[in-house]
Amino acid sequence: MERGVSMKVVSGLFVIALLLLLGAQSLCAITRHSLVLATGANSSMPPLTVQEARKLFLGVPLEKDGERPVPLLNISDPLIFEVFLQKVAFMSANAYENQTISVVFRLGGKRPESFNDLKNLVETLQQNPGTITYLWEDQVRAHQGLKSVNVLWQGALE
Repeated sequence: MERGVSMKVVSGLFVIALLLLLGAQSLCAITRHSLVLATGANSSMPPLTVQEARKLFLGVPLEKDGERPVPLLNISDPLIFEVFLQKVAFMSANAYENQTISVVFRLGGKRPESFNDLKNLVETLQQNPGTITYLWEDQVRAHQGLKSVNVLWQGALE
């Protein structure tokens, strides 16, 4: 009789542990994000490495496979801009601004145009082949006429 009760307890604990594990995985899936480089669907933009993207968004002129990508700075959402600064540029907003000005002054490039409206940014990407920005992967999927060029960062937001 005691043995039957202990098996029920063990089975119950197993079920609880399984539910907790599944709940934790669901929570991780909800908070997991992918920051991608995005361009218009008609663009022939080659994949860029994180290092190439970093240089490009700092104002360094870049040519890859005959293409000269034009970076568009996405400041439409403070969170995406912060993730870009931390995971791609590896600097604070002030340091990024100072570094961009310095690079443009030294190399004669051009500062990336800033967009604080997502709709306007998406339209610009769609209408101007060769332009590129960073977006959440689900934003790229939600807008026809956009495609992902490369993943810049994947992870959970803390």
